[in-house]
Amino acid sequence: MAVAPIPRRDRMRRRDRTTARATPFGPQPAERATNVTNPERRLQTLRTAAVITSLVVCAFVWIAMLTFDALDWPNAAVWPHPSPINNGCGRAGAWLAYHLFYYLGDGLYPLILLSTVAGLIVLARRGMSDKVLRFVGICLLVAATATTSAMMHPDPAEELAEGRGGILGLGIATLLHENVSSLGATLSLVGAFSLGLLLVADDLIFRIPSLLMISLRRR
Repeated sequence: MAVAPIPRRDRMRRRDRTTARATPFGPQPAERATNVTNPERRLQTLRTAAVITSLVVCAFVWIAMLTFDALDWPNAAVWPHPSPINNGCGRAGAWLAYHLFYYLGDGLYPLILLSTVAGLIVLARRGMSDKVLRFVGICLLVAATATTSAMMHPDPAEELAEGRGGILGLGIATLLHENVSSLGATLSLVGAFSLGLLLVADDLIFRIPSLLMISLRRR
């Protein structure tokens, strides 16, 4: 018995019903994926903008720090102040550099250096683990550098009145000298430097022996 062919109009209706059953109401999977990724893209854009802004601030601090002149305003120990200001970033740079050196002394150098490196690592989207430990390591390196400068350069000639260690280095150096003597202070600074480097760059430090072994094998 021959089967009558199904009219084309009926076939189109059946196809539409099958498609309607397979596709539920609401956004399609592609649309849902787009709705999910859009907030993530915005968040990533905001993070990138924040990192770029931080790097611009670091560049400003670098220029202000490297062109710092103790004779510039707002150093109250000097009068009259030179005009125009010698700092490469003008009055804003002179004000910022003066207060950073006033409180941190030479500890400012590792702070801005490691901050710049951290910003570049985040900008490269390589990620940074153990941020709290990295921060503690940076603080140890800043304090140890400022204290070492205060102990090695106690004469404030041609520098700020607080010396090259700033308030931070001067205070820690005085505390160490009064309680643990020179030898104890030296041991404390060596320990602070070692621990700070370990917390900041433990991955690199642990890779150094393997890299040395590889280089020796190649020879």
